[in-house]
Amino acid sequence: MTKVKNSLFSFFLLFLSALIFGLNSSIFSWIVFVPLLYLVHIIDFKLCWLYGGIYGVLASSFFVFWLITYNFPAMVGVWILFFLYCSILFCLLKIVDLYFPKISILCNFILLMLYQFVQTLGFTGFNYGVIGYSQYKNLLMIQTSSFFGVWGITGIMILFSCLVYKILIDKKIKSFSTIIGISLEAVFVLSSLIYGAISIKSVKNRDKNCKTISICAVQNNSDPWINGLSSYWNDLNTLIELTDKALKENPDIKIVVWPETSIVPSIKKAFYLKNDMARTNYVQNLLEYIESKDCAFLIGNFNVDLQNGNEYNSAFFFIPKVNVIPPEPIEYSKIHLVPFAEYFPWKKAFPYIYEKLLDGDSQLWTPGKERVVFNYNGFRFSSPICFEDNFGAECRLFVKNGAKAFLNLSNDAWSKSSRCRTQHLQMAVFRSVENKIPTVRSTVDGVTCYINSYGKIESRCKVKTQNYICVKLPVIE
Repeated sequence: MTKVKNSLFSFFLLFLSALIFGLNSSIFSWIVFVPLLYLVHIIDFKLCWLYGGIYGVLASSFFVFWLITYNFPAMVGVWILFFLYCSILFCLLKIVDLYFPKISILCNFILLMLYQFVQTLGFTGFNYGVIGYSQYKNLLMIQTSSFFGVWGITGIMILFSCLVYKILIDKKIKSFSTIIGISLEAVFVLSSLIYGAISIKSVKNRDKNCKTISICAVQNNSDPWINGLSSYWNDLNTLIELTDKALKENPDIKIVVWPETSIVPSIKKAFYLKNDMARTNYVQNLLEYIESKDCAFLIGNFNVDLQNGNEYNSAFFFIPKVNVIPPEPIEYSKIHLVPFAEYFPWKKAFPYIYEKLLDGDSQLWTPGKERVVFNYNGFRFSSPICFEDNFGAECRLFVKNGAKAFLNLSNDAWSKSSRCRTQHLQMAVFRSVENKIPTVRSTVDGVTCYINSYGKIESRCKVKTQNYICVKLPVIE
């Protein structure tokens, strides 16, 4: 009976640990690893790998359940990765529990930080689940990300979990390491708050003294699962209607932003090859509309290279009377593509998997090569596309190239999940804070919004609506 009770309690802790992780709560994420560490403490070493693997599958399922309906092969890939990661994590945590209890706070902290960091690396890098992102509304605390990225706040939160667990196990604050840990946690939190207040004030003063540029971001709220030229015409008409309304209300708009692949037929292919006159007519109408306006357009397009036939997920920047007819836009093509859903690098090694992905819902693209910085009358910006703003180090490269704002094109409508939209927004907030530059997001249906240079969401569209926002961005020197 005792063994049954212990097993039931272990499974309860396992489920609780995974559930708290999946909730992505700004409050509960501070103790997300407490039940996990206690679970490791009470289970047998020989079962650690199994409990860890099950935890990885459950936790990832709770966090990104929307991936199951969007791209099941990608979800299977996530399950396999997190099963492996967490199996290893649990075994290492158990070794610490058995043989290094006096320095367990430090060891557990290092292992949990490594676990969170490793999952973001490589082709399968996955930033969903990094607990620091749960604090995206805690503006004072997250300003240190301009130094440490999301890992600064993540480290503070993991240390807090390790300390709470240690105090619960010891039943009192008795060890020197615990006292040191508590002192360090207090210093980290207090210094983050002080720096945050100073940083926000500094950024506010800087942006207040900048000239501004008016930007319109459109959200057309279309269904990405419906294809065909009639659907594309409907989307274009919606985009035009919303844009005309915005331009009428705000005649000083200088740049209009349309979402990721808002224009599906390849603009260049349809215009130059003319092998499908219905699509050519569609593109001609689009270009004539843009040419008739007094503002520039940044639009997402399913771009086909006319020389080699490669397909790209691109952002086109059109300036009327300059590069619209014939279409010679300034281009940026998405570099970091979604693994399995948009990119599979092992086509020759695993042709069966590649064909299965093509037969399913995957649209496999060719990665772009250059991190383009657009310059429009001194306003320098880059356009990370959708998934790319998940990665702080990669967005930083745009800024190193000279970008002073992000105009992000996204499409979260495919997920059919408000959780997915919020999780993506959380990461976008950090990209602004890390680089101290503003972000405007134009989404098919995600969170179309304006994030200022210190991470505050100034304005946003309601999800599942056809709408737009018009904002004034600081032109940062």
